[in-house]
Amino acid sequence: MRRISFVAPAFGRFLVAASGVAFLACIGGAQAEPMDSASAVDLELILAADVSGSMTKDELRIQREGYVNALRDVDVINATRSGTRGRIAVAYFEWASPDDQRLIMPWTVIDGPDSARSFADALKQQPIGTYFYSRLEGGGTSISGALSFSSRLLQSSGLQADRHVIDVSGDGPNNCGAPIAPIRDSVISRGATINGLAISPSKRAAGDTMDSFGKPSLEWYYKGCVIGGPGAFVITVGDRADFEKAVRRKLVLEIAGTPPRIQPAAERLSPRPDCFAIGQPPTR
Repeated sequence: MRRISFVAPAFGRFLVAASGVAFLACIGGAQAEPMDSASAVDLELILAADVSGSMTKDELRIQREGYVNALRDVDVINATRSGTRGRIAVAYFEWASPDDQRLIMPWTVIDGPDSARSFADALKQQPIGTYFYSRLEGGGTSISGALSFSSRLLQSSGLQADRHVIDVSGDGPNNCGAPIAPIRDSVISRGATINGLAISPSKRAAGDTMDSFGKPSLEWYYKGCVIGGPGAFVITVGDRADFEKAVRRKLVLEIAGTPPRIQPAAERLSPRPDCFAIGQPPTR
């Protein structure tokens, strides 16, 4: 099996989990090397997975397994080889409250079945640790924090790419941290596209704080407040059994650069969501 190629980011302080071993990476003031063909990829793709307190243990497991299995899928692997260079770079992190982001898999170049499966195998081995910290500390769902972290990841990748995509999965609106709209707009202004995977909480127990965001309104919120950039789209998962299928479809569309036939991000919503409000469902 060919060796998987990790590209270490160069910002801040964060916990990196790779090959089953967690280690602290502090790279301050490092200078990026000159770009060359070895650092060029068709796409830089960030997978940002919600592990906030509103996610159940079962949902966290399904989410992780969905990404692992999708990355092993032949259609996803073929999509990575369909570009001009036949290679992409992927990073995976989990997020919750404003200061709770954990880089699980650093930038990794994927250029075929071996590297894709190696990435998936390494991801499968990592514990889903952020969930427990969020539960203990009261947690919160800070999509704005996840987008800010994603922006720093892109800026520090040391790679050059034709496209930059942030893939955010989540089960509710931004309810803590910075307002989401200015952060989203800032990320988009730097040339990135933000796509969404809205996880419907419709099967939650009564009393869950996210119950007001069922399938239609969570998708409505993501369209109005989260996604943006060229070809941005949102896919909603209404059944846990469909999660892996939805992730696979989403990755193929993102990697191949082909937007789905759904409402584009630029299309007007009526009524428009208030991106500064917390947990506000659409009115009729």
